[in-house]
Amino acid sequence: MAILRKDLLTISRKWHEVAALAVISVVMGLAVAYMVSGPLAPLAEPIDASVVLASSQIIVYFIVSIAAGFIAVLREAEKGTLDGLRASPVSPESLFLAKLLYIYLLIIVLSFAFIFSTIFFSGYSAVLSWDYAALSLAVSLYFASASALTSFMIIYSEARSLLSMVVLSGLLVPFLQGAGRALAAAASGVATGGQVAQILGASLGFAAIATVLARPLAEI
Repeated sequence: MAILRKDLLTISRKWHEVAALAVISVVMGLAVAYMVSGPLAPLAEPIDASVVLASSQIIVYFIVSIAAGFIAVLREAEKGTLDGLRASPVSPESLFLAKLLYIYLLIIVLSFAFIFSTIFFSGYSAVLSWDYAALSLAVSLYFASASALTSFMIIYSEARSLLSMVVLSGLLVPFLQGAGRALAAAASGVATGGQVAQILGASLGFAAIATVLARPLAEI
């Protein structure tokens, strides 16, 4: 919690970074709103609108995950402050979980900025449901785990910008095959409790696996 508090205080002093990501989220929401309910509105069918909304939210997750991984881990490695954390009495698992939670909070805030901007500009309120909120939180956890693990994996690489996208994509593809369908179903109001439980279980399981895998990475 001390590491998380330190990260939150740091980002509060550099609020413009989060503001820039928030602008991207809101602009994405505006674009989706135009596609769903704009004057030309090519996506009149609810199922089409839900698929576009879910796909766009996944894009927001991806962009924010890359940026959050850089802010939380890679930049600290470049500045040398991450080595100080490694030398502290904090266990590698605690260090990884602190970074994971920090990234998770950033993803949640910015993904909901996208959701609410979409609702505001389009009036598409079908996403205001417990199922969609629960799925958004679960999918955010998976993205945060993948982002944190990716960042620790590529700390010492000189091609961090490219590798972060490649490695993160590899970790996400298997999960998104089911998560994308579940988000689209929730956006159209037809998601089931089983889908929500399945995605939540996968996210929690991957977070646990990522924590175990990150131990040797956080010790190096």
